[in-house]
Amino acid sequence: LRASGTMRETRVFGEDLRLTRAITARLGERALHIQDRVENLGSEPSPFMILYHMNAGFPLLDSTTRLLISDQHVEPRDDRAREGLADITRFGPPQRGFSEQVYWHDVRADADGYCSAAFVNEALDLSFGRGLGFAVRWRRDQLWNMVQWKQLGMGDYVAAIEPANCHTLGRCKERELGTLQHIAPGEVRRFDLDVSVLVGQDEITAFEAALPA
Repeated sequence: LRASGTMRETRVFGEDLRLTRAITARLGERALHIQDRVENLGSEPSPFMILYHMNAGFPLLDSTTRLLISDQHVEPRDDRAREGLADITRFGPPQRGFSEQVYWHDVRADADGYCSAAFVNEALDLSFGRGLGFAVRWRRDQLWNMVQWKQLGMGDYVAAIEPANCHTLGRCKERELGTLQHIAPGEVRRFDLDVSVLVGQDEITAFEAALPA
């Protein structure tokens, strides 16, 4: 099954970008394959920041959930995030007054150049058995940063895996850090991501074992 569409972002004296997206699902797989193509239709270079925000909530997210990831380095966004560094791969129960924590992960790529991360809950007992996971796979040469969002508030209980080509600080700060990317006139950027479901302890264990050391 394949669904595709096009969106154009344009304004006078500004950017003129076209995104073409195709989402494919193959019979027998528990996965979606996302292929994006971004083209600069304008006559000037355009600042270019892209982030894929993928949320997990209850019941996958609870106090027994883990983040599976292989990092080279993790940087907290601010002092609030720094408070939770010791528990970066763990998630507690909903908390009253929780203030969000954001982390930037420098993720190791495998031999094919792909990075992976997953939220897994091995204690979740469903009709088909125990253990469920939500996994994301992306190319490091396309999306160099993985943003982790933790918002464990009561009524706002959610976490996200966010592959990106930027931080989450806005263009001015990216420019200051030297990380703001631009897309040239006529240039095309491609992005390839897989989103999949891990069912049962065996699949969770196999995913974790395959992460690059």
